[in-house]
Amino acid sequence: MIRTITFCAVFTRRMVGFANTRNQAGRTSRPTRRGLAKPLLGGMLLAAVAVLASSSSQAVLVTYDGFNYRSIGPFTIDGQPSNGTQASNGWDNVTWGQFFTGGAKSYVVTNGSLADPSGLLYTYSNCVYTTGGSAGRYNTTPANWATPGATYYFSILIKPANTPVTTNYYGLLLLSNGGNTGDGHNLFAGKNGSGLNWGLEYSTNVISGNTTNLSFVDAYSGVPATANQTAFLVVRVDFNFGTPDVFSLYVNPTPGGPEPATPDAVLTNDIGTQNGVEMLTGNGGAAFFDEIRLGATFASVTPTTSATDPNLLTWEPFAYNQGVSAGTLDGQPSDGTQGSNGWDTVTWGQFLGGATSYLIGTGSLADPSGMLVTSGNYVHTAGGFAGRFNVYTGLPGHTNANPTYYSVLIRPDNLGATNSIAYLQIFGQPNGNDLLAGKLTGSTFWGLQSGTNLGQAFSTVQAVSNQTTFLVVRGNYVQGGPSTFRLYVNPTPGAPEPATADATVSFNIQTQNGVAFNTQNGAAASYDEIRVGTNYADVTPAVAVIANPFVITSIQLLGGTNAVISFTTTSTNVYSVEANSDLVTGTWTTVSSGILGTGGIVQSTNAVPPGALMRFYRARHP
Repeated sequence: MIRTITFCAVFTRRMVGFANTRNQAGRTSRPTRRGLAKPLLGGMLLAAVAVLASSSSQAVLVTYDGFNYRSIGPFTIDGQPSNGTQASNGWDNVTWGQFFTGGAKSYVVTNGSLADPSGLLYTYSNCVYTTGGSAGRYNTTPANWATPGATYYFSILIKPANTPVTTNYYGLLLLSNGGNTGDGHNLFAGKNGSGLNWGLEYSTNVISGNTTNLSFVDAYSGVPATANQTAFLVVRVDFNFGTPDVFSLYVNPTPGGPEPATPDAVLTNDIGTQNGVEMLTGNGGAAFFDEIRLGATFASVTPTTSATDPNLLTWEPFAYNQGVSAGTLDGQPSDGTQGSNGWDTVTWGQFLGGATSYLIGTGSLADPSGMLVTSGNYVHTAGGFAGRFNVYTGLPGHTNANPTYYSVLIRPDNLGATNSIAYLQIFGQPNGNDLLAGKLTGSTFWGLQSGTNLGQAFSTVQAVSNQTTFLVVRGNYVQGGPSTFRLYVNPTPGAPEPATADATVSFNIQTQNGVAFNTQNGAAASYDEIRVGTNYADVTPAVAVIANPFVITSIQLLGGTNAVISFTTTSTNVYSVEANSDLVTGTWTTVSSGILGTGGIVQSTNAVPPGALMRFYRARHP
């Protein structure tokens, strides 16, 4: 087995810090850069980055709700959270609209995600809609994407909302930080104000006194922008030093597939330094935007699962929303947090109206192992009912649903009396013919119950206040007879399905088509991460974990191109360290071998060979 960690040592040229603080006039036919540039720090930089490869294969996740609903705030992205929708996704503490003259107020949060033409792209929560305006933000990881020799990828979903005309524009603007002249050098990807096809546009703003001189260079794909048809755009930027940067556009590439051999459009020019993005729409254009990603690889910005790619540096899925009753589940979006995640058009609370008692809390619950993939927020109640249906209906008659798996996180915040309840309810038809999984009446142990005859089966795991429990239910459905349901309590995410269930019940559920939370009789509880899938792995996704990590503790230049790399590791493996100056066409060469995994020093006498702008290091053991 090969375990590989890649270390990147990046040497950047010395850059003089600057800030473009001059006002720039707006344009009428094509986009211009808005706002103020952020200063860059000069100096020689040598960085080490550990890249952990992740492997995931969710098979058929048909329904998911991670409660990624923003409980307070406006319905626009103006002022939306400073760190995006992931705490460490690379955005700085500048919110949407803070540096862009308030234009983010025109970008309205809309329920549901856009879907790329293939339907394969992983999407998350909501999208935004605008009839014209600009909204931008910066990130700090890295502070400047335009490191000479680096390659980055940007991706976005855009759906024109009206019939395109030549002068309409909508797209993603890659903001320069003043370029080589101190004025704007930007790259626009989308439908510009001079054509009808998706393409690229390089623009420069040369400011002299009160005069702004604009110039543009365009490159178009063969794919026209079409009303109500979402386009998936991926831009590859090869930042160069001494030669022009290269911008390559892929229109509707296949998520999960290799990078296309031939771009749909190409431009070459110098963007200077760059560390921000902006959504820009105008001249009568109206459009939906979704899923802005920035990554170091093509795969990182074209994901097909929810697993976090280590090369995904920045992600913005616009997971902001609020329901009918602010701060509760009531009225939350009819299609869940993914546009095609299996929920029907019935919102939380539309069925029996109890969702007003489920308050949205900040952050996610965690399973006991800490390994379950979680996202967004959780919900809490001091007593009440909240349910919704999914389109994965008609069980057990559904031909592709045997078995079906359900998972949920439940934390009893107050157990209450013995007859208290806090469980996930899986609806059966006719009414009352349900399966209950959780804390049941008459016991303090996690278990299962058939709703009609109150047949109960309990595990040996006790429900404890303020301790989150991870429950997985497997349903084997039988048409016209008793179906069998197995409960697994706190199984390990990412591991195989346990051979033995913690509790089992069998009864005729007849037809099953929905889920609910039910908390009563003095209990209080929190819930998170409902998943429904046709495979055990679908509902137990695990975060990527690297055993016995090899950790770079320091990299020190000795002078010239020589360097010393210090490391620690908890393993006793024997490592070798290899180097490569070109991950695309280069080969790995051994720097040092026979290294005992107890911590030590690796000296590279040619850390960055003459003429190379960066070098990658990896440690591996058989």
